[in-house]
Amino acid sequence: MKLYRPSNKVSFYGLQWLIGASLLGGITIGAITFLLSYLIYFAFIFPIAMGIIGGKVMTYAIHKGKVRNPLLSSLFAGVSGLAIYSSLFWGAYWRFQQRFTQFLSPLEQEIFYSSDKSIDEYLQEKTGKPGFLGYVKYSAQKAVVIQKAVKGDFAFNETLNWLYWLVELSIIEGIIVTFSYSAAKKPFCEACDMWYSQPERVGNVKGRFYRNFLTLIQDENYFKAAELVKANTHPYSPSIEVELQRCPCCQTSDVVMKLSRVGLDAQGGLTFKPIQVGIITQHQAQQFIELSHPQLLEKLEDSAAILPDEAGILVAEERTTVKDSDEFLSHGLQDSQIEQVVQQLAQYRAIKTAYFLQKKVQTLPEKPVYILGFVRRRPLGYESDIADIKIVHQLYGEMELPEQTLIVDLKKHKKIAKKIQQVPGSMIYKS
Repeated sequence: MKLYRPSNKVSFYGLQWLIGASLLGGITIGAITFLLSYLIYFAFIFPIAMGIIGGKVMTYAIHKGKVRNPLLSSLFAGVSGLAIYSSLFWGAYWRFQQRFTQFLSPLEQEIFYSSDKSIDEYLQEKTGKPGFLGYVKYSAQKAVVIQKAVKGDFAFNETLNWLYWLVELSIIEGIIVTFSYSAAKKPFCEACDMWYSQPERVGNVKGRFYRNFLTLIQDENYFKAAELVKANTHPYSPSIEVELQRCPCCQTSDVVMKLSRVGLDAQGGLTFKPIQVGIITQHQAQQFIELSHPQLLEKLEDSAAILPDEAGILVAEERTTVKDSDEFLSHGLQDSQIEQVVQQLAQYRAIKTAYFLQKKVQTLPEKPVYILGFVRRRPLGYESDIADIKIVHQLYGEMELPEQTLIVDLKKHKKIAKKIQQVPGSMIYKS
């Protein structure tokens, strides 16, 4: 699979958007922050906020201007960061001029009034530079900004103040550049002059097949690779998420395949780390879908239906979630199939009881949605706060279950558990 690379194209129209967003947007963000600083200013938090807002403004401009040049976008992102921070300082300079005497000690005020000097002459005498540059250097010498930001009586010297400003500017620049670079790298159809639609999830690959799957993709063996993809299953850790992106208008442009490694953060939430973004032909994508996700194939045959519509979202939600209002049926599987599930469950000491049954669905009822509900045995002593989440992901990743099986921790879903326990023959395992 060839890696996707942006075309690096930018039109004059796109250039106008970059200039406007970086300069006008940056100045506006800096001015608003200056006005807010009259009330309060949080060190490091405000720069992060300025960076995020600036990044969103630049992302919008890149999208509207159809800019596909990440380096040029990053350059203007840097200009935006400078505009934000400079306008913040210009506002502080204006306030300094209006309230100049408040920055002076009583002795300095007396000397200033008696000498009949201007503010610029005063700055020239103190810093060697008049005007705005003189004010910046004067602020660094006095550590005016940082003392106000931290609201404490600290002895900050000039060097530390310059370092503090550099850190704040770096935060702003880093966030905006990251936003802009990522936005300009997004897939774009040069023939239709349009951005690709949002990625559509095809399915995921179990963690133990990680290396094999990537090797097959690199060798463009999409038939074998598709056999490892489980469609209509929840994202779980560890696994690989497989997504496809297409042009919303034509069926001739290459398809972008995005592969992401799924993990868990400290709170038990899912994290998605992109590991590969490449392009495949329409024919290869069609073959991949035929083997891994036949339901999606019918949807993609009509170019107008490539973008997920309201009906498609409802279908996906019904077949991938379990709610308190759902109804359940007996599993309808053969004894040998249930025995295979039971044998696997017996390998997990943490599983106390397990239930297996069907969820009643309106869409594609000929393709059952199965539910594996379990109650976990609580260990004595300390256990991780995300132990419940980990066992669900472990079962998803290690067990071989019928296609379209959802796993539910019944301890966390008491209403669902009550309904499931009332279905005859639903309990399949107890230890």
